[in-house]
Amino acid sequence: MPILGFNQSKLLINGQETFDHLFKDMAAARSYILVQFYILTDDHLGRQLKDRLIRKAQDGVSIFFLYDEIGSYQLPGSFLREMQQAGIHVTAFHSTRGKTNHFQLNFRNHRKIIMIDGDTAYVGGHNVGDAYLSRHPRFRHWRDTHVKIKGPVAKAIQFCFVEDWHWATSRVPDLNWELTPFPGGSEEALVVASGPADALKICALMFVQVINMAKERIWIASPYFVPDLQVLSALKLAVLQGVDVRILLPEKPDHLNCLIVGSRFF
Repeated sequence: MPILGFNQSKLLINGQETFDHLFKDMAAARSYILVQFYILTDDHLGRQLKDRLIRKAQDGVSIFFLYDEIGSYQLPGSFLREMQQAGIHVTAFHSTRGKTNHFQLNFRNHRKIIMIDGDTAYVGGHNVGDAYLSRHPRFRHWRDTHVKIKGPVAKAIQFCFVEDWHWATSRVPDLNWELTPFPGGSEEALVVASGPADALKICALMFVQVINMAKERIWIASPYFVPDLQVLSALKLAVLQGVDVRILLPEKPDHLNCLIVGSRFF
């Protein structure tokens, strides 16, 4: 991916802010909406998203909906059929590529992407479910982050979606690929896309490089902090060089790996 300029981004620091912005932009969609989530839940927020997409499809907006069948294993078929009957293109990511291919059971798609008309993209940590609005009885307050991006770099996020859609369907939708600067946009941005099928561990290499380049501080917020030896060594070296290293983890993690990392790192 190239570094692209003339963008504008907005940090969305919780679920309410994220979905307020998202639903407003979806309502203004004129041509198409691309939707990709790892977890989609048939609850109040999930049904809100479904109903809004159905209304846009009825208005003539093309909608492509991609979900991970493992992350969304509890999603009822009736939920998906209702969208399909409204004309929405719906498909699972097909992580296993068939019941006999058990090797790829962990080949899951964790991306959370919304693309609107090719010029407004959302990417980040929020899936679709009431838990992301702090309504889960176990986790209660849920802290996650999304980013709203307008400008040429949105096309790089769109490209990530199209790659995954092609993997799932062997088809490529007809989309807008014109690189249009956002008026007043002054930000340069780079999309780093990675996954288990990559020949190289792109994200791990990027993290090591960024950590090694740090001069003043490295602040990390992560729900699942399970670094490999290279990342751990880079962080330790940064501390020895006087860099302010801080790691923010969930108070109530939903994965056991988050509970053991403290004894490994410090």
